[in-house]
Amino acid sequence: MAATLRLNAGFGLSVIALLFLSGCGKQASQEAASQLAPPATALDDAPRPAGDEKADGVESRFAESELDYVPGDTVARREIPPANIQPQRILTAGSLNDVKDDDEFRNYVAEVRRSGSSALSPSLSEWDGRRIEIMVRNSEGKPVQDAIVRVLRTTNSQDDIQLKYQPNVVATDADEVVASLRTGSNGRTHFLPAIDGDRRDESWNVEILDPGGELCVRQENLQEPAAWWDFVIGHEPSSMPQQLDLALVIDTTGSMGDELEYLKLEISNIAARVERLFPGIDQRFALILYRDNGDRYVTRIFDFTDSLTDFQQNLNDQHAGGGGDYPEAMHAALEQAGELSWRSRNTARVMFLVGDAPPHNRHMDRTVDAIKKLRQHEVTIFPVAGSGTRDEAEFTLRTAAFMTMGQYLFLTDHSGIGLPHATPHAETYNVEWLSSVMLRMIASELSGRELQPSEILATEESVEPLLAQSPQQAPSLRNPRSQGRVTVSYLTAVLWEENRPLIALALLLLLAIAERFFTRRPVASNR
Repeated sequence: MAATLRLNAGFGLSVIALLFLSGCGKQASQEAASQLAPPATALDDAPRPAGDEKADGVESRFAESELDYVPGDTVARREIPPANIQPQRILTAGSLNDVKDDDEFRNYVAEVRRSGSSALSPSLSEWDGRRIEIMVRNSEGKPVQDAIVRVLRTTNSQDDIQLKYQPNVVATDADEVVASLRTGSNGRTHFLPAIDGDRRDESWNVEILDPGGELCVRQENLQEPAAWWDFVIGHEPSSMPQQLDLALVIDTTGSMGDELEYLKLEISNIAARVERLFPGIDQRFALILYRDNGDRYVTRIFDFTDSLTDFQQNLNDQHAGGGGDYPEAMHAALEQAGELSWRSRNTARVMFLVGDAPPHNRHMDRTVDAIKKLRQHEVTIFPVAGSGTRDEAEFTLRTAAFMTMGQYLFLTDHSGIGLPHATPHAETYNVEWLSSVMLRMIASELSGRELQPSEILATEESVEPLLAQSPQQAPSLRNPRSQGRVTVSYLTAVLWEENRPLIALALLLLLAIAERFFTRRPVASNR
């Protein structure tokens, strides 16, 4: 009788365990995540800025600024206008604008150089973070998009370095084009002497061509001490982009499962909100997946389509897998991105590069060359660094964003979801919902101005010295809502969500062994 009771009790425990593993674990992990995550305040319900009386319609909110252009400064500080479409409140992220905070970025690059990082390939051996901002405007002071900027190496030196306009002067055979760039929707691009040219060069000739390719201005002996170069090319019209080419380039190795599943949920929402903010915008979508040599595939490419349904289906069909070592075939994906059918005129060209690992060291030069090609198309790269991002990956992704005048995005632990996320090497940063940050990046490119966050969940200060983390382990970020404790809710998610069947089988096996042990014990005799 006692053995039967023990058997029934063991069977009951097994059933309870199976029920718990099949449903309660998921609910518990979600509850743990919700307790650690900041309260969800909808971006669309954010209060209107004080004094903003013209909030009816996107055009009025993104009207052309009447402010004079000030090099290096934000032209206008405006929030994204409200929309009725709600984003998914799942992942949190921060952003760094290294182009705007280029002094801090130069210090970061200097520290990387002193550390002897393996990410410093020959192409980046003299990279020091220097930049010269270039602005192209029409005679009314308005920015000109898609103007062609050619920087040429010059061997002449003159005591008088006054800038002289010389219209319709064609480059001579002696001139060597060291950089061919296009201006973005804000009329800006930048020249990177240590990457585009030669660190020893002291002056350059510059030619400005209108979007149709006609030479408008040539200036000679421009020198680097100037922090910016400003060009006026006559009566070229100024207009905002009417088209959006949006490409997702995603690392789909095993560690990127959370990020991939999030994008499946969110991308249609982001596209719908872009349409709400910019009615009539012509959107196209491209998708590139990459893993590494030896995996099921190295790259998988879906060129631009105007069908969001087809794009969403292609994305939904993908699954994370493979990998094994830390570096991945990022270089191959970036090379394929340069071959996409990007539109050349009147278009905001945006690429989100989602990954957590750098390219292989032997392919760093190919990676830099691929980024240069994307710059020629005026593609703005916004990396999204996932969990496990270490120093080499952060440096590569931030360099890609800096070169293309994008921003570095990175997931944080504030959502309480996923493995620990690395703290970036920066003094301070704001934390937002990832959906809001991605939308803000796209809207900035379409509006021709840097938009400011409308919903900041937290402001963080770096708790680690620059490059102090060990490259052998992924550092963790402290969650302010957990009072200084490293968040552990990701353990629940990993155990219950990913390993639930194995845990169930192991528990049943243990219970079966226990039942057999107890039922076979000899019963003590009363005699």
